[in-house]
Amino acid sequence: MTPDDLPNVSEVNLAVERAIRLAARSGNRLIAASTASVDLEPGPVRTALVTALRAMGARLRPIGDDVEFSFVESVTGDLDSALRSALGTVPQPGAGLPTLVVGLDGSVRSPRGGSAASRIAWAAAGMPTTARLAEHLVAGGSHAGVRVAVSLVLEPKTAAFARVLADAGCAVAVFSAVSETDPSIAEELARDERISVFAPRTADREQSAKSLDAEHAAGILDWGPEFLIDDGAHLIRLAHSERTAALARLRGAAEETTSGVRPVREMGALGDLRIPVIAVNDARTKTGFDNLVGTGQSCVFAIADVLDDARDRRPYGGIAGTRWAVLGYGPVGQGVARFAAALGADVVVVERDPVRALAALHDGYEAATRATALPEADVVVSATGVWHTLMRQRSRRCATARWSQSPAVSTTRSRSTRCATPAGVSDSSRRAQRHGPLRQPPAPRRCSCSPAAAASTTRRGRATPSK
Repeated sequence: MTPDDLPNVSEVNLAVERAIRLAARSGNRLIAASTASVDLEPGPVRTALVTALRAMGARLRPIGDDVEFSFVESVTGDLDSALRSALGTVPQPGAGLPTLVVGLDGSVRSPRGGSAASRIAWAAAGMPTTARLAEHLVAGGSHAGVRVAVSLVLEPKTAAFARVLADAGCAVAVFSAVSETDPSIAEELARDERISVFAPRTADREQSAKSLDAEHAAGILDWGPEFLIDDGAHLIRLAHSERTAALARLRGAAEETTSGVRPVREMGALGDLRIPVIAVNDARTKTGFDNLVGTGQSCVFAIADVLDDARDRRPYGGIAGTRWAVLGYGPVGQGVARFAAALGADVVVVERDPVRALAALHDGYEAATRATALPEADVVVSATGVWHTLMRQRSRRCATARWSQSPAVSTTRSRSTRCATPAGVSDSSRRAQRHGPLRQPPAPRRCSCSPAAAASTTRRGRATPSK
């Protein structure tokens, strides 16, 4: 059966959604700004696919052009010779990525290998700006021996970045929590003797996540970094509370998230911040692209992955036609709304800032109060970066009201580092939850990955890492 033989609109939409998710997952790429060709016969499937890709920001190209994604009926069919020659190519760092061919029947052909080493190489090939930075650092020659600690989600791109720093002559250490680590990537990175890895590997599974995170967080600060690249400010806060000896050597840090910049600024206002911190989150490329596009796509696709994977418990008909409530209409909320709507969701925004709520209306979404929006929602996403914007009990009451005729997905974790879906609800502020309330008292709060906090805090829900 060809894609255009699908019997109804809902199945057409589901086939299109699965093809787009498969493309993003197989290539570890963004759909927005990518180039794509659609080699399908005219009909409802082609129309729906082209519409969705354009709504996500993809740039459509004629069949036969050099593109990042080529959508066909099936990859087992005859392929254009140019696409055929691209398959199997081993990409070089910064060289760009070859074409990924995706079939509407669920088949895929990708040059990206499945091993950790090949996935890191694939990521490096898709990071041309980082490759240029590496050349600049190596040519400068002034970074030899500088000790840099990297605290980021440990997946292929982070590993490629750590190697760039090592190539520039830096001494590099990488920290990542259990919930944010691909163990195979950690294992592969640890084989590089230039890089110290403070993250879980396959052999570490018997130790509890909380104690392992505490051990690794303390370990990377005891390693003695001069510069710290942080995510969520948990190591910055730990250095100011229970590992203060690290401050003697720390010369500065960078913080990349909204939920991390907020407590750092509060520490600065209270006079408790003892090192300079660059607020990477303030960069226009961060909020306008990483937050809006990257987090928007990854959250929506990850939620769909979870619901689709759970179809044995509740049939999954796709995002099209479902109602999504998005709490917060900053860059992340805008991105979530954009990608959910591109796949056919009916989006309602809950936003207390009247100007942002007005912007949501002008973007084509409904704006409503939480009390009105949540009981009618199939999926609820908190996109605020603030803890407690979505309470478990309230969410369960809403889920019960909405799904009184059929069971909701419960306790299933997504592949995204920013989303999870208990009872059909997603909260993109999970990382903020791990570090405790964001309002800081005069003395810096303990981070939940600190040694003392490991024995005194309850484990909060986490999501598994994106591959």
